[in-house]
Amino acid sequence: MRPVRRLLIAGAALGAAAAAITSAASGFASGGQAGAVVARIANPVSALGGRPATVPGAAAGRYNVAASHSPQVERMLARGTAAGPDRPASAAAQTLGVDVSSRQHPNGAPVDWTQVAAAGYTFAFIKVSEGDYYVNPYYASDAAAASAAGLFTAAYEFAIPNNSSGTLQADLALNQVGAAAGGRTLPLILDAEYDPYVSEDHTNSCYGLTPARMVAWIGAFVAEVQRRTGQPPVIYTTKGWWNECTGMSTAFTADPLWIAAYTANPSLPAGWSQWNYQQYTSTATVPGISVQTDVSYFNPAVMTTAVPAAQSDPEGAAASLPVYSLNAAAGGTVTWSATGLPAGVSIDATTGLLSGGLPAVARSYHVAVTAADTAAGTQVVRFTWLVHGAVRLTWPGRQSTMAGASASVQIRAADRLAGCSLAFSATGLPPGLEISRCGWITGSAAAPGVYQVIVRAADSRGTPLAGTRFSWTVTAGPVVAAGPVRLGLPGWCLASLSGASTATPGAVPQVRRCGKTAGQQWEAAQNGSLSIAGECLTAVTTAEQPTLALDACTGQPAQVWQQAPGGGLLSAATGDCLADPGASQKAGTAVTLAACTGDKGQAWSLPPGPVSDGLPAGCLVLAATGPHDAKRVDLRRCATSPGKLAKSGQAWSIAANGTIADGTHCLTAPAPARAGSLVELSACGTTAAQRWLLLPGGAGTLIVSPASGLCLEAAAHPAATSPLELGYCLAGSPRLSWRST
Repeated sequence: MRPVRRLLIAGAALGAAAAAITSAASGFASGGQAGAVVARIANPVSALGGRPATVPGAAAGRYNVAASHSPQVERMLARGTAAGPDRPASAAAQTLGVDVSSRQHPNGAPVDWTQVAAAGYTFAFIKVSEGDYYVNPYYASDAAAASAAGLFTAAYEFAIPNNSSGTLQADLALNQVGAAAGGRTLPLILDAEYDPYVSEDHTNSCYGLTPARMVAWIGAFVAEVQRRTGQPPVIYTTKGWWNECTGMSTAFTADPLWIAAYTANPSLPAGWSQWNYQQYTSTATVPGISVQTDVSYFNPAVMTTAVPAAQSDPEGAAASLPVYSLNAAAGGTVTWSATGLPAGVSIDATTGLLSGGLPAVARSYHVAVTAADTAAGTQVVRFTWLVHGAVRLTWPGRQSTMAGASASVQIRAADRLAGCSLAFSATGLPPGLEISRCGWITGSAAAPGVYQVIVRAADSRGTPLAGTRFSWTVTAGPVVAAGPVRLGLPGWCLASLSGASTATPGAVPQVRRCGKTAGQQWEAAQNGSLSIAGECLTAVTTAEQPTLALDACTGQPAQVWQQAPGGGLLSAATGDCLADPGASQKAGTAVTLAACTGDKGQAWSLPPGPVSDGLPAGCLVLAATGPHDAKRVDLRRCATSPGKLAKSGQAWSIAANGTIADGTHCLTAPAPARAGSLVELSACGTTAAQRWLLLPGGAGTLIVSPASGLCLEAAAHPAATSPLELGYCLAGSPRLSWRST
């Protein structure tokens, strides 16, 4: 049986074949370009098909990723039982919810959420990610199915504060979270608890952070969630961990609390006077879930209302939109009121149902709904309601791109509203391209051919309203880099056959001592393929273990490779990494495909090549030289052959230690690092500002500065020369999507 796969947080477009999930924060009303849509596919897969991609570097010691919480918390909660004496005899005990992760899917077994709901459970908290290296592969399906079964849902991020910044981990978690169908999605949860990897990182339960640093980390996470969603996250913790690791901080008492405690009426962390949820057991048996599960209950003395997803409906249509409160589900008496509604729409004060006839004039409405309960207080939730006119899509014309080149085509809709008011979908796109919810087609096509594309637009009712059809021709892309592919262990290279000047179809490449033989001179094409003597390195998928072979170059997904964290090479088709199973103990060892671990046997370095952005703006280039170490880096037109790389300043090397260098100078994050700060080149050294994390996925890669928690971003308005800056790591924006060859 193969190891549990650690899924990568996708950086840019994550697959034309997968259905996009709308961000609760942006929805239809994101406005402007599609880069504003911040939530993408919650189960990231390669845009070129195949299995989910793995995260290099995540395997080493990260044995707890499949678990809901730390072993310490799970052992503590095992003392509580679903029907034991510690369960309080109150109304809260009647409003139960489950807490699941990939561990609730043994051998891939699904959760039957219909059974969970039928057994009386009202809400489901689902682990979405851990640190910056893992995404729960079942999050998307669990969230959608639980919502469809009528449960309230919320995602939680298992925080690893010594792994990367709070800002980054908040962004990567939110990139995976979409608005579940039915408007029952609750705010994101920050899971702040004991370090499960103490034996690996040799710190302590507080991840080696002082209370002041921990409070700052949590503050960065909370601020980013508030900035992107307009709501504070829920904080999950235990009293013991919080008081020890934050120094009894009271800075976050405005955030709802999910307390882990198996006793009735638990003592709370410093600053909180009440809890919203209490997790009291880790050993409950729940119908529909095949293994024991964490269970919590809801406190009806705290008002908790789900924010409706943004709405888009035609002029004059009949409206019917429910707003949901957990308090009502718990049997409370909730009174509803609303302001900012479209003319003709009203809210039922008893049920929260918004209904009526929409006006016959296209307009945007900013709605505020207030839920009030005598025992629980009040809560105001806000969303946008768009009333659109007749819809017509503009034909974009016939499209033509080279394989591997960045594409950017905006499909525009005329519906008498500004900004992004409709949801777009497409069929027939070339593999490697995808369309955002706002109609922006981006990515880089891999395989040459002529494709017939159909784009459709719908509103929140889901019925297609308009469409357009056009052809997209993909021609073969050029070779842009050439030279040896080196292993992380000095002196070892990837070879076709020892000294061979021709490649044998079907042969498996080997690891050999680096030399000047023709069998080590690889050509990297713009589309991500690696070839030698006209044969391409190809991932061969089998029922057992994926393997490698040299095959005729066709541009198929199995021949596309992506630079991965640790300098590795990731197969876009299988999600596995190129590996030396013997870690260079013997020349002639056949290379294999293996689950990515980030070790030295997988740390391959491509020959120096271009780094291009997700827009057709250009490639990274040294912008200026002079007597000072600090130099600016810009975007300029990409070189089209290996011979022009060095002359144009576009020959970049990505090392296993995370540096991106053009020779003696490395890409450097500014200090202090803020969104909008310009990125520079400076003499390579050991500074953390020169360490970058590559999070590949689908059509591009996020290039992350772990020191700042921000990402490399192209200028908002590309010109002949465009400076590079730091930006928030939002999935779906081509300005944050990069390709290295």
